[in-house]
Amino acid sequence: MLGGAAFYDNCNTCVGGTTGNEPCDVDCSGEWGGTAEVDECDVCAGGNTGIVPGESCEPEEDCAGVPGGSAYTDACGNCVGGTTGNTTVDTNDDGEADCIDNDDDGDGVDDGVDCEPLNAAVGASSSWYADNDGDGLGDPNESVVDCYQPTGYVSNN
Repeated sequence: MLGGAAFYDNCNTCVGGTTGNEPCDVDCSGEWGGTAEVDECDVCAGGNTGIVPGESCEPEEDCAGVPGGSAYTDACGNCVGGTTGNTTVDTNDDGEADCIDNDDDGDGVDDGVDCEPLNAAVGASSSWYADNDGDGLGDPNESVVDCYQPTGYVSNN
């Protein structure tokens, strides 16, 4: 159209006016109408750059600061594995880190009430009854709660 607003853009395409075409843009490599874009690595890739998007990324660092390393933060918040030389502390080898394991010795008694949380042979405290007459039967009116059997006391009343 004579005197119209259409023009040839930098990609040599007729744009503007009544054409319905928009002018092309320059891509990150400086090519008009190019397809290169800044990828997740913050690198201009694709298009005519010769760089495959995503291939130029530096590997992420693990918790020990090693690029592409295999160290990780365990359930206790410690950096373990990889090159750290550290391991998750799991006293009873049940696959649960001690910091979140409520029964370290696996005896079925919560560590908070277990007399020896790392000894499965010792559980929670028990009631012990005084055996003042030595007959093996305790006095239900005279008892103590203890982790270990006190001298002169029995477990039955």
